[in-house]
Amino acid sequence: MRTILLFFFLLTIFTGCHKIVYPPPKPKELDSIPVEFKAWTLFQPGSYWIYLNEGTQVSESTFIKHGPYFYQWSTEYSITDYTWYFVDNPFILKYDIQGGGERNTVLQLWTWQMDDPVALTIKTIEDPANSDFSSSYIFTYELIEKLDSLELNSHVFYNVFHTRCTQKKNNDYSIIYDYYFMRNVGLIKFRRLYTYENKDTTWSLLKWKTVQ
Repeated sequence: MRTILLFFFLLTIFTGCHKIVYPPPKPKELDSIPVEFKAWTLFQPGSYWIYLNEGTQVSESTFIKHGPYFYQWSTEYSITDYTWYFVDNPFILKYDIQGGGERNTVLQLWTWQMDDPVALTIKTIEDPANSDFSSSYIFTYELIEKLDSLELNSHVFYNVFHTRCTQKKNNDYSIIYDYYFMRNVGLIKFRRLYTYENKDTTWSLLKWKTVQ
């Protein structure tokens, strides 16, 4: 009997001291916002843009009210970066940059009607031929053209991306947002068309200062 008890005692000691090796946890995929995308979309306080309303011929100023802010949303599989800042602007309320999976980083420009159409994506910059997508059941984003140069108000802008986001309100009408972006300058032209009443407004850049 003592022999049996001693056997179980020694078995417990040796098995208890044995270290169980588990496989290392799968590292989380860091969906950070690419540096190249920040060059097109992320600006600091001290930046300003002055646009010409081409319908009224009135100049309207834009500057950063507060931000940028930074936040990370962590899940079991990934970490997504969010950066946003609010602007004083007649047609845009907020710049919202989201670093998504598969380098699908997007810029959403929130309107004063609290719509959040997609204005630019990292795929547009890196792979223009495959940049189109539907961001939701009401928004459709697409690259219209890449321009070698674009002249606006006696300024010439180079390597400009012209994108479009169409928001379907219902079967009767849509809102079309046209954006023109230049690296290190940001949004140089914006057009908003309400198809149901044929109301078309365009703003083009007159003067600017950017801090990045």
